[in-house]
Amino acid sequence: MNHEFFEYEDNKPYILIPIQGSVTFEVNERLFSHWHEELEIAYCLKGNARHFINGEIVDEKPGHCIVTNSEFMHSIMPDKNLVDVDEVVTYVLIIKPSFLKAAFPAYNDYYFINDDEEAPEEIKNVFEKLFAQGFNDNSKMSFLKSESLILELLYHMSKRGMVRRKEVDNINVQKDIERMKGVISFIKNHFRERIAVVNRFWTRNQVF
Repeated sequence: MNHEFFEYEDNKPYILIPIQGSVTFEVNERLFSHWHEELEIAYCLKGNARHFINGEIVDEKPGHCIVTNSEFMHSIMPDKNLVDVDEVVTYVLIIKPSFLKAAFPAYNDYYFINDDEEAPEEIKNVFEKLFAQGFNDNSKMSFLKSESLILELLYHMSKRGMVRRKEVDNINVQKDIERMKGVISFIKNHFRERIAVVNRFWTRNQVF
């Protein structure tokens, strides 16, 4: 399980990532089990990938919008039929936690849900506008338009479905995340020492 970190350009609270079919089959840590503090939203244009999100299987189809909530463990099995496709097959939006909490102070108390339905037209339209805006407008104030589109996207997604977090939800997964945070912090401070991380933090071997 990897803790993924992102670098933001020009202090923008978001990252836009167009995923090409062929790129998903290169050695890329994003395909393996990992987690991050950011909210991740993927909009599928082509293909049928399979996502494993916090113990649930979510099948991706064209027109679907897949949400990975903050600190949720996830990995992806890409569509093998897209191995030779060089065009964009999925748009991925990464949103910084501080931006989410500023726009929605109660964000930590809720999470977005995935369903089997195709994304509503308003979500599709916002995603398309967002990526067209993000890559075609290089003006100094273009980020304001992008941020307004992200807020609009979050609004539509909240109408689509949000649930309150419960302490009992996937409690073993959440415990592993908290333990892994402790492991990362400990390693940063003691990386020159010989340590038995699994024994010290009482973490299941499968986590490593």
